[in-house]
Amino acid sequence: MHLKPPVETINLILKGCRQLQYLSYTQTQESRTIQTNASEIFHQNLIVQGVERRPFSTIILYCISQAIAVEAGELHFSASGFQLYDQEFGRLSYPTFCKAADKLTYPL
Repeated sequence: MHLKPPVETINLILKGCRQLQYLSYTQTQESRTIQTNASEIFHQNLIVQGVERRPFSTIILYCISQAIAVEAGELHFSASGFQLYDQEFGRLSYPTFCKAADKLTYPL
């Protein structure tokens, strides 16, 4: 019998988030328009596929959409700080972080 690992979630709380923009990959590069309306951006149910940190506290999340099958893009934001919590908003331990990040191996 194979047991699935428990589902873990990391909650990211941003402090001083002033800029938020989304660039869609499904448009041609010339016609890409920057989306800045947060409700429209998050209505797409974005799933994070990767992350990159840029200078000046800018973070880029590479995403696909759970709501729109062909949608993928980059969510850019900058913040003055952040905090990480586990799914119950308790202190984030290293083992919890590893589980959420798929870094631990689970026995079969």
